[in-house]
Amino acid sequence: MLIWSSKKNHRFSKSKTKTNSNSNSNTNTDINSNARINPLSKLRKMRRSRGILLFITIIILHILILLLVKHKPIHQYIAENTKIPPKLRNFVLLATSAGLPKKNDMADFDYKLEEYLQKKTQTRLGASLEEGGILRKQVKDIEAAIAYRDFSNHNDNFVEITIPQRNELPELHQYDPRYTFGLLLKYINDKVDVTNADSLKNTLLPTFHWSDYTDMSILDSHFLSLEKETCKKFDVTKKSANLNAQNDLFHTETYCIDDDQLDQILAESHKYDEYFIARVRELASKAWKKDLKEDTKKRLLSLLSLLSFPSLLLQLASQRKQESGQELSSKRKLQPQLSTGFHIFSFSGRNRKALRPLIARSYLNDFMKAPLTMTFLLPNDKSFQVNVNQQRRDKLQDSELYQAGSVNLKDEILKLSNKLSSDFSTLPYEKELKHEMFTDNTPNKIQSLENQEVLNQTDNNYLNSLKTSLVMTDPPKYFREANIIKLERNFAIGAHYDWRFFNGIVNGTPKQGIAINGLVRAFMKLTNQYNLNTWVAHGSLLSWYWNGLQFPWDGDVDVQMPINDLHKLSQLFNQTVVVDLGNSMDEEIRYGRYFLDLSTFISQRVRGNGKNNIDARFIDLDTGLYIDITGLAVSNSRAPARYTKDLQGTKMDIRDGKLGVTEIERNSFMQVYNCRNYHFTPLKNLSPLRLSLVEGEYGYIPLGYDSMVSIEYGDKSMRDTTYRDHVFLPKLRMWVSKKAIVDFVYKDDDEAKKTQSRTKIPLKIDMTDEEYSEFLTQNPLVLRDYLAMSNVTQVHYNELVREYYDQEVQSIFYYEDGTMRPSMRKTLRPDLFTFLAKESNSDYKIDLEHYHQLLVKYEERLQTTIGSAADAGSDPLKKEDIETVAKPMKENAFEMNGVSMQGKSEGKQDSPVEQFKEAKEVKAAQPGKEELPDIEDSQAPQLLQQKVKPVEEGPRGLIIA
Repeated sequence: MLIWSSKKNHRFSKSKTKTNSNSNSNTNTDINSNARINPLSKLRKMRRSRGILLFITIIILHILILLLVKHKPIHQYIAENTKIPPKLRNFVLLATSAGLPKKNDMADFDYKLEEYLQKKTQTRLGASLEEGGILRKQVKDIEAAIAYRDFSNHNDNFVEITIPQRNELPELHQYDPRYTFGLLLKYINDKVDVTNADSLKNTLLPTFHWSDYTDMSILDSHFLSLEKETCKKFDVTKKSANLNAQNDLFHTETYCIDDDQLDQILAESHKYDEYFIARVRELASKAWKKDLKEDTKKRLLSLLSLLSFPSLLLQLASQRKQESGQELSSKRKLQPQLSTGFHIFSFSGRNRKALRPLIARSYLNDFMKAPLTMTFLLPNDKSFQVNVNQQRRDKLQDSELYQAGSVNLKDEILKLSNKLSSDFSTLPYEKELKHEMFTDNTPNKIQSLENQEVLNQTDNNYLNSLKTSLVMTDPPKYFREANIIKLERNFAIGAHYDWRFFNGIVNGTPKQGIAINGLVRAFMKLTNQYNLNTWVAHGSLLSWYWNGLQFPWDGDVDVQMPINDLHKLSQLFNQTVVVDLGNSMDEEIRYGRYFLDLSTFISQRVRGNGKNNIDARFIDLDTGLYIDITGLAVSNSRAPARYTKDLQGTKMDIRDGKLGVTEIERNSFMQVYNCRNYHFTPLKNLSPLRLSLVEGEYGYIPLGYDSMVSIEYGDKSMRDTTYRDHVFLPKLRMWVSKKAIVDFVYKDDDEAKKTQSRTKIPLKIDMTDEEYSEFLTQNPLVLRDYLAMSNVTQVHYNELVREYYDQEVQSIFYYEDGTMRPSMRKTLRPDLFTFLAKESNSDYKIDLEHYHQLLVKYEERLQTTIGSAADAGSDPLKKEDIETVAKPMKENAFEMNGVSMQGKSEGKQDSPVEQFKEAKEVKAAQPGKEELPDIEDSQAPQLLQQKVKPVEEGPRGLIIA
């Protein structure tokens, strides 16, 4: 078009030049001859005016052609070059340029799509064999997409499992939240007295271990391996110290311990803090030693010092008679000494993507502290919070919470819910924010807490963090991400995951959308139920503007809060695990688990060293994805010039500081607040907050959202329908892959596909309803998302339309009497655990049996290895004698099945091995006594783990329980 337009204009120019030449010639002749009369002069002027008009018309046509060539419609050009309000400008551009449908058109398209899908499912019956195969797949995809949005609790069997007897549950077993929360809720239900208001408040969870709350299966192969790996596995450092520092490559000794190092650390325990040593001590009791024979002897010597010898031998003899090899490899409880060989105790710097999940789970399993509290979000907007015992790290199977038998999680939730009253009332449509909410009062909060006689563990933690925040001048980076070494492709994506909970990259997979939706739902529910002011911000606010959802390519969510609400969040919920069990008992039970972590330095409201711009994170335990939470406060940071114009003509206009006016006073005067990353926002753009739907859950949006987005991302961000490799389809009100739409439009034209993939010009999509329907059936994941989210995106579109026409929006969410419409809140995506379990056809009982077999095979290999080590040794004792060494009793004598031995004189005492040899010699001289059993190497792993308890068997009788 450009070439054609250029040639035509060139020809036109030549013709025009020739005409002007003749005209000039005639004019000169007329002037020289003075032969022209006045009417002819008027005619000439008229022709000249027409020529000018024609010339202007041609110029306008050229401008229009150039605009079309640049793919910039005239309404966009006008909007960009005229001063109109941002909301009006961007909505007009979105409605005209993107072609947003009218409300009736949306309903009509939904109806047509439903007809189209029904037609598709019927036409497969009369199709040919080849066509039938294609149609069958499409029908299967259609049925799956429809089922995806069905969250009704139609399969109650899924929420019920049978927990085996304690001695039948292997030490290693699969993670299953039905098992975890079934036991937890049973325990809490037994503890909560509905007639006693304080019973729930005083409920304490006796123990917590992270393996009960997140999948640790990546550690299984390391637990069950006889060839233990060491910290060297994680070493990615270079020889150059400068390169290591520049690329955040840490030496392994700064974050990892081998089994062989544990004893040395314990020997120097005075160098370490109490918690660290407690963890090392427990790990050392399970550590894998390279010398299996020596390790076996040392462990048994330690254990048998607590036992009376005859009781031990009688029990082991009886056990050997009762257990056949077949029984051993089936149902017997196994308690092998399980250790990975390495133990992550701190952040590891950058590392390989493949190793990051292993690093995360090792830290959680071995060193991560327990949360201070657990907060349960129940259906029907009820919730409760319980404290967690910080002194124990037992797994549920080793605690008093364990109860064998059938457990139905839905029943347990309902039982507890019926005991609780809801403090939750109707959410207000608008929330007015006050300047005082953005003023930090840390010193007053410290004084108030110190004046209290008794503080619970959350208040005490909050007080300590405030004190640290005030005195720390150069704080280290608090939040750490799953940073990947820069040599690997897409290494930057690791920055969107918390390093402690990272379990593999999920970007671009169904897991991402499910996890992000769960994060937003849970956080909005938590803040709404506890009356905390918050709103979506930054990229999440822009994403909400388009369709009320999260951008499919955005890996994290951003929210902001006034500084006072951030303090409240920290005091109530810092270091808590939040459990979202769903919105309604009529929908599927959800198992979302999230860790709320707030920085120690929230009272520091300036950027400082730039390492702590984020105040808090709400982290998904399954994936490590998170919500970034930042507080807004009036601070001593200088506000941008766009806000200081309000200072003109006031005493605050002096910016050189001579009058003693500080930046914090100016910002307070302007009512402008900022986070620690220099994002400034005036109160007039924030208040009042307005209720909306964010990812289908009730959330709040700032009043001046369009101005905030325009300042941060520019007006183009609210009208360009192409971004990166995604395209916004107005008819569907959703972002889809550019490749998917290009493949559909150009079908078999590979050259056109390549051209479109290379071009940066925004795509202009113009398809009929039937073509949209065909596109959806050919892209089942897009169809699935559209069917699940169309109701929410339609509500969002109606919000914008009403706002544009200055119509009231409140009636979308409320009845005339002011009560909320419960049907507005929508479940958009399934629970992640439920989704994955159903996708893999997981069965709790079968998975449990699988772990039984894994541990049986492990113990068999372990027995063989220990036996080989003993046979290869040079110890003069026989193999069975190595396993039966014992220390003498305090009375310097012991009994062995009726054999009495007097101790040696006090000056000399035989070793346990010598005493055992003597005992065997004495026994051989006393015929008729029962043979002493030989204790096989195979029994060592079990023996070392068995618990000891006193019984009524003589003054010092002890047996293995």
